[in-house]
Amino acid sequence: MRAPGPRVWSSCRFAVRSRRVGACLTILLTLLMASPVTADTWTLGVQPFASPPVLFERYAPLRDWIAEERGDPVFLESSRDLSQFIERLHDERYEIAIVAPHVVPLLDAAGPYAPVARSRDIFAIVIVAPADSAIRSLTDLEGTTLATPFRHSIGATLARTLLEIEFAPNEPAVEYLEFPHHQGATSAMLLGLADASVVVIDGVALQPREETVDTARLIALADGTLARIIAQSESFPGFTVVLHQRARSDDLGRR
Repeated sequence: MRAPGPRVWSSCRFAVRSRRVGACLTILLTLLMASPVTADTWTLGVQPFASPPVLFERYAPLRDWIAEERGDPVFLESSRDLSQFIERLHDERYEIAIVAPHVVPLLDAAGPYAPVARSRDIFAIVIVAPADSAIRSLTDLEGTTLATPFRHSIGATLARTLLEIEFAPNEPAVEYLEFPHHQGATSAMLLGLADASVVVIDGVALQPREETVDTARLIALADGTLARIIAQSESFPGFTVVLHQRARSDDLGRR
């Protein structure tokens, strides 16, 4: 009998599913436009999961749309790092904020922010190496360079967590090379600037680890190049929207 070949996933599915984010926000913000506020100006806070230019390009149209629908100014703001962003949430700086799911537990359940929506998209991260590389597992990453998305993205956070667990109680002897987006990270690996890379993919399409433990797994990158999956995370939602109580009506706050 012919042995089963390696399973291949395409990272292009991530791009297809991410288009649904706009529809999710449209439904959410239609509800928000009916909510009374105590001040004319809103501030839309975005977690710094990418570089400032990337965040501005992605969310400036959303800011402009909210401002047009409300008829009042809306400022778009991020932070230099995750710690500052969380501090600003605790200072109640934002009327509405877009955060990664790992930030939600850091908000006080009795505080002014409440989750009102989350992305329907389900993602996961995989750590990949070139298909012909000698890297076959996380332990093989010792002394290598790993290309990751921006430091405070959930992709980078989960990758660091996987490595910390693998190398505990020692610090992972891995050099991190950060990029504004995971596509930049994979490009760095393909160019030989890094030994492995973090990729964010469709979490629904990825098989659970226990079902593939003895099977070689490959993933097709955006340019069609095959890479070997050496580790994967649990699945997670794309983002969560939290709304300050001053921007919620009593009716919306009870939902």
